[in-house]
Amino acid sequence: MNIIFKNNNIKTTAHKLIIRKTRGFSGITHVLIAIMLLFLLLYLDIPFSIVYKSLFMNNWKFVIVAFFTIAGAALLPDLDSPRSTARYQLKLLGTLLKTALTSLSYLATSIFRMKNDWVPKTQHRCLFHTPFIGILIGFLFWIFIPNSQVSYLYLWRSAVETSDYSSMLVDNISIHICVFLAFCCIYLGVNILAYRILRIFPRTVKRFLPFATTLLCFWLLLNFSFAEIKYIGVSISLGYLFHIFGDLFTEGSVPIIWPIPVPWKKQWWWRPRGIIFGRIKTGGMINFILNYVLIAVNLFLGYIIFIKGFIN
Repeated sequence: MNIIFKNNNIKTTAHKLIIRKTRGFSGITHVLIAIMLLFLLLYLDIPFSIVYKSLFMNNWKFVIVAFFTIAGAALLPDLDSPRSTARYQLKLLGTLLKTALTSLSYLATSIFRMKNDWVPKTQHRCLFHTPFIGILIGFLFWIFIPNSQVSYLYLWRSAVETSDYSSMLVDNISIHICVFLAFCCIYLGVNILAYRILRIFPRTVKRFLPFATTLLCFWLLLNFSFAEIKYIGVSISLGYLFHIFGDLFTEGSVPIIWPIPVPWKKQWWWRPRGIIFGRIKTGGMINFILNYVLIAVNLFLGYIIFIKGFIN
């Protein structure tokens, strides 16, 4: 009996390790999807992307910062989950953000509830997995961040010279929030990509290169003008929405039209499920294969856009 019990434990432990390892691809999948959608946005003739194309092709500083910002922002919605990559990477800050987002989501799901609404065991994929939040983030940054050529670093220098910190903080609150979120996104984006790309390199390289890249991005961002920071705010919104788009196809789906209710279904948190939507299992074999497909597509799009210069 002891031998059987021991073998069962070994099998159970191995099974958990396999699942844990497989599920680890979900975070990187969101990043790869975000990169693919970013490249498509740059490649296709979409009116919104005209300025984006110009910034990406003529400003290498913006390319670096926006790329890692979008990659990291693609992990932000999962801060409402205790097992998310974002919460783990951001450590104490991630735990505090997770607590705040979970509390707000619980409040929203309690207020907005109909008879047939899904009752979640956790607040994962509720309020902060709605496109509404991603759109709201971009809208607020776009409206409240001015199109000024004044740099963020100059703003702080002026405050130091005049000793007027309170006015500087209050009058530019939207810019400060945008920069703070961008810092978080850059840190997340650099680390998750470095973890995957630098696996085979020595430990010194794996530690130094992400640290140096993060510092470079931080310094570049601090020297950005308000007008450039406005588009970094849009980048945060895009990365966030790209995550929602990816989850739309996975099991559980997302509340796609919240806060618009579906009264004939008696649902407020309606999640589309059908032949395409809500079918892919997070961390499953399809997810595993999808990662390599996305890598191939991203390399191809990156080659076309940045090397062959197919952007008009």
